[in-house]
Amino acid sequence: MQSRVTPDSPKDAAVLLKMARLAVNQAEQAETSGMRRVALEATLAAQRFLTRAERILDAKESGDYSGEQLRVRFNQLDAAIAESEERVVNSGQSWNLQLLQSAKNIRQMSYDSYQKGNYTAANEGIQVSFELLRKSLKNVPKN
Repeated sequence: MQSRVTPDSPKDAAVLLKMARLAVNQAEQAETSGMRRVALEATLAAQRFLTRAERILDAKESGDYSGEQLRVRFNQLDAAIAESEERVVNSGQSWNLQLLQSAKNIRQMSYDSYQKGNYTAANEGIQVSFELLRKSLKNVPKN
């Protein structure tokens, strides 16, 4: 994918490639730490980013997201992160904390993309962040 992304490529594809690299690095760190579940989730996130970048490069997807739609989604994501932080910190499960941190990292990259007008990449990052939060909270009891 890296060889396909050129300076003339849509900016969203380059941003998604950067997000995929972050996810791969997190997967490698998690595997080194013996956190295989986190490594798998990070690998799945990287694959999702690469798939979206490929679709953009192949002109199969353009993404039609408005700034307002994304602002609403960021507000929802921030609320979900705040709730997750409360529940996950009390769970005592380190893999849940890792997934939460990954969601927060991707959220930040998504927001940076949003500010630069890369709405497709921002939207994909939001979706991946939500998915990581859901997976993190799946086995955490509600308060």
